[in-house]
Amino acid sequence: MAAEDARAILADAQDLLVAVARLLDIHFAENALVDVSTARQGLPVTMVSAAEPYTLIAIPRPLYSRALLCHELTHVLAMSGSAWLSEGLAVWIQRRVAPGVCFPDDGPSATADADRAPLERKLTRELRPLGEMPRRLARADYVEAADFVEFVVGRAGFAIFRKLFGACRVPIDVAALNEACRELGVSSIAGLEREWRGSVR
Repeated sequence: MAAEDARAILADAQDLLVAVARLLDIHFAENALVDVSTARQGLPVTMVSAAEPYTLIAIPRPLYSRALLCHELTHVLAMSGSAWLSEGLAVWIQRRVAPGVCFPDDGPSATADADRAPLERKLTRELRPLGEMPRRLARADYVEAADFVEFVVGRAGFAIFRKLFGACRVPIDVAALNEACRELGVSSIAGLEREWRGSVR
């Protein structure tokens, strides 16, 4: 990779990290390594669970874009026990901070293809331990999860969304999820799902 390209990616990473942290209203004082050195095709990955001495973001060079880097930096700053909600937040933020053609918005995204599990199951299906392969979310799952984040933030603001996101820690606390739902003005996750599903028809 040319030195000029490396400097441009570093500038992107610095700018995006500041913008994402501002949107999330958090301070990031750790280290992150962005590796875009491989020309091999592969999946972008953020290794947060093995973050000593730093979090690693690996993006194959042919896939690199500001939007994709923004998505992966969001995972550095905010991960929950729910893969579905974590991906939804990352897509929601990439659309705001670094809009552009990027997965999942770079192809068809019929939400009918999304996992039709109830919202409680989506929120409480925890990330699997390091070394175990979780079920890959489909493109439609990313879109659906981002739409859910948009719905909650639009309805109640980001501070209330953060409470819902925070309740999805490991192990996931269903009582805390229901308490966050009550702050949204609904009695439970099931009530929130009815309202959300009703808003997208």
